[in-house]
Order: sequence, then structure tokens, then C-alpha cells
Amino acid sequence: MKKFLCLLLLPLGLCLAACAQEEAMPPVDDNNIVDNEVNDSDNATNDSAADVNDAINQAETASYYGQWLITENIATAPVYALSQEEIDQMIGAELSYTEESFISPEGITDKPAYQESRESDAAFGEGYNGQLSLNDLGIAADEVTAITIANSDYFGSLFYSKDDNTLIISYNGVFFMAERQ
Repeated sequence: MKKFLCLLLLPLGLCLAACAQEEAMPPVDDNNIVDNEVNDSDNATNDSAADVNDAINQAETASYYGQWLITENIATAPVYALSQEEIDQMIGAELSYTEESFISPEGITDKPAYQESRESDAAFGEGYNGQLSLNDLGIAADEVTAITIANSDYFGSLFYSKDDNTLIISYNGVFFMAERQ
């Protein structure tokens, strides 16, 4: 019985000793760790800074950033929620996409949360029961970049990038062409 108690208490004692030792250790300064890693090599520092700057520049210069003009209605889904009058009123509307704001005729979204994804023609068509394709939008590719502004539901918050000068705006089942200004 004594051997059993000793075997049972031994691991418990080791755990308590380890916990006590952990509490006695001074806190780790994360800044020193980062500083030491960065100071290990001037080249690594320069490369890291260049990578961060490249990522910032890419984010600031997304191909869809800029001023856009709605030029025409190019397609409608089998079911859509706009009247012809509402569709016609959108022609000539202006949109602005920047890192700081998204401006739509319906309102302004500060700090828009742009979310990009790739959408295949097949997946796009499935969303419309096979009755609409990317080709119907004037996109002759097998896939397209879809951009959603997660924190906005204004006109222009869902669009497809056809090319650097043309966006396809999707709104309530109606698709509009927007041209860069």
C-alpha cells in the first residue's frame, strides 16, 4: 500500500514542482524576441520591410480602387427585384472604391471590408439554376474575381472584376456594367 501511495504521489509532486518553477520564471518580453529576430540579419530586416511595404502597396492599389460610372444594364437573373424604372435610374450612377470608403448612390461605407474570391462559371451558373453564365455578363473566362464588401449592402457592394477598366455590378438580380473614370 505504501508503494502504491508513493507511486501516486510522486507524479503529483513533480507536477507541483514544475508549476512552482513556472511561476518563478520572469515574464517574457515579446518585444525583445522580435527585436532579436530582426537584428539577426540586416538582409532579413530589409527583406521583411520590403515584403510588408509590398503588401501595403498592393492593398492600397487594388485594381478596382477608383471612380466608376454605371454605363448600362447588361443582364438580369431569371428572378430580380428591381423595376425597369429603378434599373434605368442606376444608369449614370457613380461609385467610388478606396481603402478608406465605398461611396454608392445609396450611402457611404467607411472602412469597407473587401472580400475577394474566385468564382467559376459553373458555380456562378448554379446560383441561377443554370439560366445565367459569366458569358451572359460579357466575361469570356472560366472564372472571375468576385468582390464583396462585407459590411455594406448598398448598390455596388457585390461586383465582378471583368478587367482593370470594367466591373460588373450585381444588385438584386440585375447586372450593370461600370467603367473606370
